[in-house]
Amino acid sequence: MPTVADVSAPEPEHDTPAATVPGRLSGDNASADALALAVEAVEGWGACSPDYDALSNAEALTGQCHLARLRNLVETRSVWMAKTLAYRSRPELGQKGLAQPQGFLAPEALVQKMTGATKTDARKLVDVGRKLALTEAAEAEAAAAHGAAEAGEADEADEAAPRSTRTTCWAGANPPCASSRPSPRHNASP
Repeated sequence: MPTVADVSAPEPEHDTPAATVPGRLSGDNASADALALAVEAVEGWGACSPDYDALSNAEALTGQCHLARLRNLVETRSVWMAKTLAYRSRPELGQKGLAQPQGFLAPEALVQKMTGATKTDARKLVDVGRKLALTEAAEAEAAAAHGAAEAGEADEADEAAPRSTRTTCWAGANPPCASSRPSPRHNASP
């Protein structure tokens, strides 16, 4: 009989991509693929209570793991959205913001109305979103400071290196980007 530990244990690495292995979820919370894989896994268990009753013990345990993963992915995205709503509803924006033209004095009230959450839960969601925004801003500032420090060290090294060495090192350390769009760091999980 399978145990919760058996079902929750990480699966060994496969050469086959996770998307092609039934029941296998991979990806981090920021990945849209992770959400799609979680939905796909949950859909496979059935569409009504009798379908779930017919599952084997192993399938029931695995199914609960997939549901927990899906719930976590959705809750992460709820925080991201609450952060966005709070930012777009800042008090200094007034009627030009998002919440006030909709008839709400604060983003918490907007979230409460849209989600059906309690006032307390809506406030918690927006508070976590705001804390996430502060964390992201601090991380961006630290990364910029770190990048500036590395650039300063690189400039000193460049002055001492011959031109051909500088070009080779720069090209090796800075491969071309796949996209000119900035990284979606604002979508980090809480």
